[in-house]
Amino acid sequence: MRFIQTHSMGSDCTAPYDIVDYQAKTAVEFINEMLQQCKSEWGDIEVWANNKPLDYKHINYKRGELLEEIPDAWQYKEVTKVIASGGWGNMDYRIYVKA
Repeated sequence: MRFIQTHSMGSDCTAPYDIVDYQAKTAVEFINEMLQQCKSEWGDIEVWANNKPLDYKHINYKRGELLEEIPDAWQYKEVTKVIASGGWGNMDYRIYVKA
């Protein structure tokens, strides 16, 4: 999994990223892969389909652990793209899936 910075860093020392070269096929697989590889991070995870949040929900994670249950609606959704935004340990992820 690699992070490609897509814009310059903001005044708050955060930047947006495209996430590429991940092995996951589904949203849950991506979440598990990210938690394994980014154990010092904390933030939010959202799953989007049709340009809106799926179930209008986000979940929090911290240091390789989910702080909430993954919604059932996310379980088998196929990932099409992943973006992230953050810096200094805080990284928020948006996972785009097929509807």
